[in-house]
Amino acid sequence: MKRFGLTVSLALLAAAAFAQGSEDEARRRLVEAAFKYRGVPYVYGAESPRAFDCSGFVRYVYREALGVELPRSARSFWSSGSPIDWRKARAGDVLVYDTVGGAPSHVAMVVGDGTVIHAVSAGLKTGVIVSPMSDKYWAPRLLGARSFIASSPATPSSPATPSS
Repeated sequence: MKRFGLTVSLALLAAAAFAQGSEDEARRRLVEAAFKYRGVPYVYGAESPRAFDCSGFVRYVYREALGVELPRSARSFWSSGSPIDWRKARAGDVLVYDTVGGAPSHVAMVVGDGTVIHAVSAGLKTGVIVSPMSDKYWAPRLLGARSFIASSPATPSSPATPSS
């Protein structure tokens, strides 16, 4: 009986290690796919390698890297996925912003090291760019974070603002 328990324990540890490895691989693939489109122009409603809007970009990257279909609008992103604390967001997780004053209106994908990649319509740089999470424009507009990667823990998303 003890031997059976040990076998089950080892099997569970191996499964957990495999799941962690596959989650890390999924996150790496998302970032790798996203960076291929750095510099692609912003076009409202676009979702192709030639042009993107913010949700079209994140949606396209998830489809290309993982074969996962995500929502099409920032509002739908906000009501989908697993809410997570933005401070614990990892590469591939999605940050949702309110840029219009009262509703989710922009999404960005976490890259890591305090940065996001997103398709931006206005500002000094437009198109698919990398920005710090602490950016003076984006940080105060952050609503929270969502994860669309299966093994991420679902914890409440905090409305607190990121800072450097």
